[in-house]
Amino acid sequence: MSHSDVHKQIFHNAKIVRQNEVTQSLIGHALRRGEVQATKQGALIASTGKFTGRSAGDKFIVSDDTTANTVWWENTNALSTEQFDILLGDMMEHTIGKSIFFQQLFAGADKNNRYNVDVYSESAWHALFIRHLLIRPTEHD
Repeated sequence: MSHSDVHKQIFHNAKIVRQNEVTQSLIGHALRRGEVQATKQGALIASTGKFTGRSAGDKFIVSDDTTANTVWWENTNALSTEQFDILLGDMMEHTIGKSIFFQQLFAGADKNNRYNVDVYSESAWHALFIRHLLIRPTEHD
């Protein structure tokens, strides 16, 4: 399934898709949905439950003709295309009837070497987090 096909299917499956919502809108959604709490100073607090921090051992990249010789595999787990297709199918099924937040961003500040990154999330606070982690396009991009 191509990237474009995945995008179309998610938009078809989802009950609502909120695309490229701005920071203030995402804050409002996160607060109204009970995903975060606001401190007296205005910061947002999100509880991640008992699993905190990053899981460095859970990094996976599909190993194919493009990545086999271009990825540093020492600390990265290889995922076969068949395994990826199974996970993608599960994810696509999971989007049925959901409200989805969709952000189109960039990884990398150098315009000649950056990557387009599309992020789909069920939670507004995840969309808000990724908007601050990656680079937001400008009207010139």
